[in-house]
Amino acid sequence: LFPYATLFRSDGDGGLGHPASFKAAELAIEKASHTGIAGVVSRNHGHFGSAGKYTRMAVRRDFLGFCVSGHVIGESGSRPDTPQFNPLGNPPMSFAIPSGTETPLILDMGTSFFEPEDFTDLFDRIPAAFFKSLGLVGTALVMGGAMAGMMNQEFLKDNRTHAGAGYGAFICAIDINRFAPIEDFKTEMDRSMRYIQSLPPMPGQPRYDFPGGPERDRESAWVAEGIPLGETHRQCLEDIAEELGVPIPWRA
Repeated sequence: LFPYATLFRSDGDGGLGHPASFKAAELAIEKASHTGIAGVVSRNHGHFGSAGKYTRMAVRRDFLGFCVSGHVIGESGSRPDTPQFNPLGNPPMSFAIPSGTETPLILDMGTSFFEPEDFTDLFDRIPAAFFKSLGLVGTALVMGGAMAGMMNQEFLKDNRTHAGAGYGAFICAIDINRFAPIEDFKTEMDRSMRYIQSLPPMPGQPRYDFPGGPERDRESAWVAEGIPLGETHRQCLEDIAEELGVPIPWRA
């Protein structure tokens, strides 16, 4: 079906995670169009934001996308405030699967599911959920950190030129058409999405839905009404605009 899988690297040169990860996603999609499956790692950069930005790029090409970000486990030291609950942080992870006329299934999440206050109340009742969450955290960190080579000597904390460039990422693109006819696949995805939405909704929710549906609703609303900003975010943007001499549009 495809001759080989490929692995490539995108170096962030100590900068923001977004440009290097965007380039990695572009490269994964390009290579997967030739080989069927391609994986690209980025490294030596800062945090790349939400993982779903990069898997959505694959969906737009009718590819399945997978993305995680990570760093070297334990580099940030111990977490004495919450040592039991979440000792490793909350790295992002995303899967994205295209559909036809229905909303794509896009799981875009942090891998730690609980707040510190949840530990005391919930651990004794649902310990499996905490261990599964910790497993996802570790998987993201290892795939996005160690597999990207962030444990190499030149990228370790004491050796980096840019202290904040401790992150890497792994992005994978899969050409679904190599496994099943893409139109048949998207028809099945549409049927599955409609089936899920036909189920009785969970308490307090307007409908039952796969991940991606509520986000599509919010995106449509924000296109029509604008993107709401919290007070802290708004003030941060205003401070940066004033420092750079950029006009602040909502003050006009």
